[in-house]
Amino acid sequence: TIAFYNEELHEEIRKKNNIESYMHQALQNKEFKMFLQPKFNLKNDELVGAEALVRWQKPDGTYRYPNEFIPLFESNGFCIKLDTFMIEQACEQLRKWMDDGLKPVPISVNQSKILFLDKNYPDNLEKILDKYNIPSSLITLEILEGIASDDLELLKRQIDILHSKGFKVSMDDFGKGYSSL
Repeated sequence: TIAFYNEELHEEIRKKNNIESYMHQALQNKEFKMFLQPKFNLKNDELVGAEALVRWQKPDGTYRYPNEFIPLFESNGFCIKLDTFMIEQACEQLRKWMDDGLKPVPISVNQSKILFLDKNYPDNLEKILDKYNIPSSLITLEILEGIASDDLELLKRQIDILHSKGFKVSMDDFGKGYSSL
């Protein structure tokens, strides 16, 4: 067996360990921030929705961007907590708009494929929306196209249940991998 060591590899492992040791505290401290990217109808320039983007704002005001932590969270399972937190953030924003007398626009929120493996996932989402009194039609669940390569039957069942509860489901990154889907 041969093992290679270099400073770059060491720094990458150190950064990963730092993120993992702090991720739970960061979630508790609400360091994960939702930024909304507007969606417009190109025919009439009407605002028709928004996509929730997550950014990690550290206490010193600097940011960790998603490419630094999302792949790690996907591999260690923390994305379940983060994705649920982002749904809550979207519902809080929608509730605020509604309470302020503004017409809410649907918000798309990325959801990890790990969530779709949980048979309670649709019911858990519904409970969050009920907590904020938000209609499910205002939340679009975005799933990565690659999720379709796993258990198609389970995915179909989960999407059917979500549709029956009024959720919209869209595919993100379409055309990058399974474009024949």
